[in-house]
Amino acid sequence: MTGLLRIIDASGEREAELSRGRMTLGTSRADPLFVKGEGNYPSLLSLSWEPRRATWMLNCPLPLVAPVTVNRRAVAPGEQIPLTNLDIIELPGAFLQFQRVLAPPVRAGQPTDQISLDSQPLVIGRGDPHGTVDAARVDLDPEEIAISRVHAMVERDGDNYFLSDRSRLGTELNGVAFTRERLVFGDRMRISGYIFEFTGDALRLIHPESSGTVSAENLTVIAGDRRILDKVSLNIAAGEFVGVLGGSGHGKTTLLNALCGINPPTSGEVRLGGVPLADRARLREIGIGYVPQDDIVHRELTVNEAITFSAKLRLRLPPYQIDALVSRITTRLGLAPHAHQRVADLSGGQRKRVSIAIELLAKPSILFLDEPSSGLDPANEEALMTLLQSLTLTKLTVVCTTHVLQKAYLFDRVLVIQSGKLIFAGNSDEARRHFLLQSSGEDHGSLQHSPLERIYGLLANSSRSASDWEIAFRGSPFAARALPPLPRAQPMHTSRESSDKLKVNQFTTFLLLAARQWKIIRSDFLNIAFLLVQPLLIAFLIGWVADKAALRMFLCIVATMWFGCSNGAQQIVGELPI
Repeated sequence: MTGLLRIIDASGEREAELSRGRMTLGTSRADPLFVKGEGNYPSLLSLSWEPRRATWMLNCPLPLVAPVTVNRRAVAPGEQIPLTNLDIIELPGAFLQFQRVLAPPVRAGQPTDQISLDSQPLVIGRGDPHGTVDAARVDLDPEEIAISRVHAMVERDGDNYFLSDRSRLGTELNGVAFTRERLVFGDRMRISGYIFEFTGDALRLIHPESSGTVSAENLTVIAGDRRILDKVSLNIAAGEFVGVLGGSGHGKTTLLNALCGINPPTSGEVRLGGVPLADRARLREIGIGYVPQDDIVHRELTVNEAITFSAKLRLRLPPYQIDALVSRITTRLGLAPHAHQRVADLSGGQRKRVSIAIELLAKPSILFLDEPSSGLDPANEEALMTLLQSLTLTKLTVVCTTHVLQKAYLFDRVLVIQSGKLIFAGNSDEARRHFLLQSSGEDHGSLQHSPLERIYGLLANSSRSASDWEIAFRGSPFAARALPPLPRAQPMHTSRESSDKLKVNQFTTFLLLAARQWKIIRSDFLNIAFLLVQPLLIAFLIGWVADKAALRMFLCIVATMWFGCSNGAQQIVGELPI
């Protein structure tokens, strides 16, 4: 196990490895952990290794000469705090982020991030430095006391793999405790700080803390002579549920499209999982999902057909794994009772769930949604927002735009956009304090409304411009927290499994698209009848009005081209949103 401390202060950004002894932190050059902050506080804090807790302790002396917060909570003088992974320590003029790096999994004496599965049972547990090498066992960090010696077991039964929890403190599968469960493609198992993803025939170690991050710096979008986004900078951590709020036409959708790469920004930089937006090949490995405001599913298909076809087009998996994946996703999104209903017969909220299910098939690290609650009644809106919040249990990062504020408290953080400027970033309580308590003399709207609705009223009725609000935010104590430090990408101990293994070839894609189109056409009997009668009727009319062979041939060619283009255009236009 290794402890790292990222220090971000006036001198820049650097990283220090923590020793197992006592290390002081402060503004003195004599401090092993030197910080160039605001003011003078030599040896303000110290960090020391605590083997019983298997982590480093933050020790605060008496008296405490400068304010210190850990994860935004003020630290009391004399307090000792066990640090957990990605804890953020704030000092005057400095940010520090603690990173607890576990040792890589070891199998047969070799570190690996790809654990192949076979017919033999596989034990996963805490390693023993004095134990023997065993190919049927995966050893995790021997210092991590939260891991049992025999923590979990993977067993094969026919074509399926089953995961059993054998631990004292429990294991999570897709964010939920379990006893024994069948593994389905994309399932994520958490053992303490390790997260493994099931790929169909292996367990792959993933690092969602770094692969699910979103960062933007000085993002600007210009259309004609209008600046739609103006130097927006933000950081979003993995597993956060973030809402982009703002009035119509203020740049919410433009920001979302710039972040996910649909409409790249005019200037500025976007990184998803630490990867630049221009590096499409690496972004495909990270996995990005996007759900637009319009439905991205054929309404003529049933729910099960729509999701199954999408799964077959995206993933080259055996049929039984496709069926298991579709069943798992429909159950998780509450679509199982409607699996055999046509999408056209579903409510707006249920259709939106189908669109989300299709994007979740490839197990993305980041999911972007544009106005997912648009047009929904309050009950469906609450159910959908609660569902999106639950998706973050597996460290999936969810970013969505919305103008409906009744359930905005479910967001971990909100980003408020006005006239293309980021005028606030923080949680809903911080937004209330920033906007309402600092603007007591202005009109906030009705007190019967929620705090965020009153903020909308304040922004609509205030004489301040977006630039004024932006300046006010940058001068507030919340501004420093708008760009929290993001963890560095973790090194891979073996080569990552190529995504080409799951890529569907072009011929299979053609056959699947043809089969899907036939189901769509077959679902409308009247349309089939019209298409069959149409050429016969045209032939009859041409034969009736034209008595010369050359004229008949000419009219047949013109009619064929006309109706062929007309019917083809309908199919192309129908596929555009999808």
